[in-house]
Order: sequence, then C-alpha cells, then structure tokens
Amino acid sequence: MTFTSTTPRRLRSLWQELCSQPSAPWRTDLICRGCYPEDLPQRLRQDDAAALRALIAARSGAGQTSEFAGMALIQAILPTLVTIANRDHQACLDDYIGEAWVVIVTFPLSRTNKVCTNVALDCLHAISSRRQHSSPETPAESIDISAPEMQEPGQVASDLLSAAEELGIITPTSAPVLRSVWVEALDCTTAAQRHNTSPTAVRARCSRASRAMRQHRDELLAAS
Repeated sequence: MTFTSTTPRRLRSLWQELCSQPSAPWRTDLICRGCYPEDLPQRLRQDDAAALRALIAARSGAGQTSEFAGMALIQAILPTLVTIANRDHQACLDDYIGEAWVVIVTFPLSRTNKVCTNVALDCLHAISSRRQHSSPETPAESIDISAPEMQEPGQVASDLLSAAEELGIITPTSAPVLRSVWVEALDCTTAAQRHNTSPTAVRARCSRASRAMRQHRDELLAAS
C-alpha cells in the first residue's frame, strides 16, 4: 500500500536517540565488534553472524540492550519492509513493522543464511497467510486499510503473551515472569528478585517460552 507514512521517520528518530546514548558503543560491540552504532543496521544486513547475535540480544530480556538490538534489526530490515508494503494493496507499513517484532521473537536461530532478508520475508509470509485464511466474503467496506499508529514493542509482546497463555502455549505460572522481561524490559536479575527466583530460572523460562511460541507460531499469530 503506497501512502505517506511517518513511521520510517519516527523509527529513524528513535534509532538516532538510542545511538546517541553513552552506552550505545558498548551495546554495539556486543553484537558487532568495532562497528559504530549508526552503522550497525547496514552491518546486520551484510553479516549473518552479527544478525544472529542481534536476535539473541533482542530476545534476551536484557532491558535497554534488548531494545537497542531489536531496533537495530528493525532498521536493518526497514528498507525491505517499505518495498514490500508499497506493493501490498491491503496491509500497510505499520502492519509489517508490528509483524517484525513478532518475527524477531520467534525467528529460528538455526536459519543462519540471509538472516535479515528472511526476517523480512517471514513478515510477508505471515501477513499473506492470514489474508489467505480470512473469509473471502468479508465486505470490502468493512476492511480498514488506513495506517494505524505503530504499536509499541511492549504492547506487541503483551498481546503475544496474552494469546500464548490463552492457547496454553505458556503456563499461568510463567506468564508473570515473561511479562516482567518481555513487556516491562526488566533484566533477568531484577525479574528474578521480583518473582523470588534465580536469574538462571528466569532465563530458562524465557528460553522454553520462546521455543514453545516458535513451535505454535501460526496459531499464535492468528490469535494475537
């Protein structure tokens, strides 16, 4: 869908803000040593190993480091998503950005080739699949094709966790811990203190939940 969207500008502004923080060089070094923060998205497109490290960091629950890695990935795939959205007559760019946060959480780390390209294509496949499974008899006038406000990453994670809990993919016991990490962006140590457990146990819960959500990806995306 071709339209004038403020989303790329908003995302770019947020990314520049993250890059200007004193901790940005350190966070960049965790993903790609020797790279300047502002150059990280381009490096992720070129370096699959760095892209995989960014995926791991983005879903690690390490607070601002996770946010930084996730936004770097969004910036890396944004040009591809813009191209895809401009060719889509129904979904808009904001739909693809929202889907990208889902894919970042669920993308299999075993897929080690053309990581950024495949993350973007997974967004296309997910949106196309939902469209194919929707009723062909839905009246055209009832379809809202206007560009919605971009969802915050925390809201996307919250919706995913709610759907996963309702579907029985994650347990009611794990859900509060996962929300602390994925929605509130607490680090594992802080989340462990809140829930009276250990950081290792928190990481284990996050790892198990991530695997379970990937295994049930299609039904989870349909429900969220």
